[in-house]
Amino acid sequence: MVFKILTDSPIQLENVPYMKIFYELNEIIDGNILKGKIYDAVYQDLLKVINNEDKQQTISCIFDKKEYYEQKLRDLFNSNEKIKISLSSAIESAIQIKVNWLSEQLSSYFDQLLIKKQENKDFEKVKERIKQSLQLMPYFSAKDIFEHFYTQRMTRRLLLELSISQELETEILINLKQQCGDQYVRKAEEVLKEYKKCYQFQHAGVEVKLVVISQNSWTLKQDQIPKFFLKEQQEYFQEDKKQDFKQKILFWMLECSNCSVKGFKKYIFIVSVVQAMILDLFNKQKSYKASDFIQLSGLSKDEIIRNLIPLEKEKILLLNQGVYSVNHEFESKKTHIKINQMQKIEKKEEIEENTQKLLHDRKYVIDASIVKIMKRDKQHTLQEIVNLVLKDLGLPLKAVDIKQQIEVLTEKEYLQRDQNDMSLFIYLA
Repeated sequence: MVFKILTDSPIQLENVPYMKIFYELNEIIDGNILKGKIYDAVYQDLLKVINNEDKQQTISCIFDKKEYYEQKLRDLFNSNEKIKISLSSAIESAIQIKVNWLSEQLSSYFDQLLIKKQENKDFEKVKERIKQSLQLMPYFSAKDIFEHFYTQRMTRRLLLELSISQELETEILINLKQQCGDQYVRKAEEVLKEYKKCYQFQHAGVEVKLVVISQNSWTLKQDQIPKFFLKEQQEYFQEDKKQDFKQKILFWMLECSNCSVKGFKKYIFIVSVVQAMILDLFNKQKSYKASDFIQLSGLSKDEIIRNLIPLEKEKILLLNQGVYSVNHEFESKKTHIKINQMQKIEKKEEIEENTQKLLHDRKYVIDASIVKIMKRDKQHTLQEIVNLVLKDLGLPLKAVDIKQQIEVLTEKEYLQRDQNDMSLFIYLA
């Protein structure tokens, strides 16, 4: 009878006396009843959060829910190990429902904590929040997706000098390396290393600070700075550092480049490199149409318009019947003026496109893992290979995907089936 009452009774975590009695009876009769109820309650609660329309707050809400249930575990159930495992399992299962999307969102969550802005002025508070948030990492198995977007956003933070702390960036990477493994932080480590080794020089009246990042670690767009803009500085650097970059081609990337431009004798405008190029062109003639900038630069219409709008909005440029000209009457109380919208807003479509590419590329990651395992161990059964790959990569993979790549590698003669045991594969290459 008591067993049936426990089975039918709902859990009420806010009702402390009720839950204390529930817990005591659970321990006397069957320790699994409460465990199952906690799993169901947490799982359903998190599903509501994950499926909520307010996508911006999803990670924060997951974190808060996790903290809430862990506190209840301590207060009500004496940190019971069975219930603790059940709680952890429920969190992981709920996250797995949309793990790819949530992994991208988690990187965005970290990005918002690490960007210089009013909400992040309390450094110690931010540091503590990040430390606590890192505890979520074990629940996110799509580490490749998290790594891609985290590296991408970290690169932007560093190059646009928006990061609240390089030291904190380093600490996070050390923690991520411990939790995710070397392969999932390698690009980010390379970017941070190269950023710290930046180059600074002055040539032809222009001060330049640049970072050289290897193509393998560059996760942003491949658009390049128009060759005519800062041409002398580009040529000077390549000649001066030709021994450092021997047999390497340098691409001058548009993304995350910015400039400080002196204008009207007393103002310094902090602008994107495209905006700097536009302003510099007015030293050659008095007016341009948007189509002129597109033709001269070779950049897309969207890129040019995106950079023209803030210049017009700040009244640095005037627009009259489709023609842009310099506003020589420009006035401001500030001498250093940062032009907004320097950083391109991430589009949902671009994020989705990148995610799909990462999912497609997983088959190459699986191939590499299989070859590594088989090269080391020489032979394994089909199921052994599947289990070892899952353990090696820690990604949300399906067994069928791994089996498919085993067949691909067999066709390519990296592997072959044993003639006496068709479930056994032997390494060939």
